[in-house]
Amino acid sequence: IDYFRAWSGTATTPPSPVISGNFYQIKDKKYNKALHESTQVFPSNTDGQYTIVFTPTSSYDSQKWKATSTSNGYYRFAAKSSNKNLHESAEIYTSNSDGQHVISFPIQSNSNRQQWKPIDLGGGYYRLQNKNTGKSLHSSNEVYSTNSNGYYAIGFPSSSGDGQKWKFTQTN
Repeated sequence: IDYFRAWSGTATTPPSPVISGNFYQIKDKKYNKALHESTQVFPSNTDGQYTIVFTPTSSYDSQKWKATSTSNGYYRFAAKSSNKNLHESAEIYTSNSDGQHVISFPIQSNSNRQQWKPIDLGGGYYRLQNKNTGKSLHSSNEVYSTNSNGYYAIGFPSSSGDGQKWKFTQTN
């Protein structure tokens, strides 16, 4: 092997798993469930709804997220069902003070709470890291209150656990 020719001298950034303007179903590795915008209103702000992981169904617009590039590898993800963005709230997650609820919330163009960076973890999985807190989108262990088939999505410190590994599948 000619190592000199194989190494160009410049590092390359792995390609993003998403293309701005396309819709994706985003599934976690932990439960193999899809990120889902619930119909339950978030208690501290009636403009927001809980975001959960739920049984994947290709026909649910609440499981289709439109990627919109912001800058430096960050994206906003808006639910097709409401056009509300994935948003890390300021409200502490009740079961662990290190986490915040992730909700869907109306677009705030300058909000870092609505910007997420896909970080390649290998094997087709990505961590979604929030620009505001640096915390990662995480499938919690707490069953969603209105349906035992779902779990709360929260922002949580980065870890190597399967609850922070997400796979993007393009949809329409």
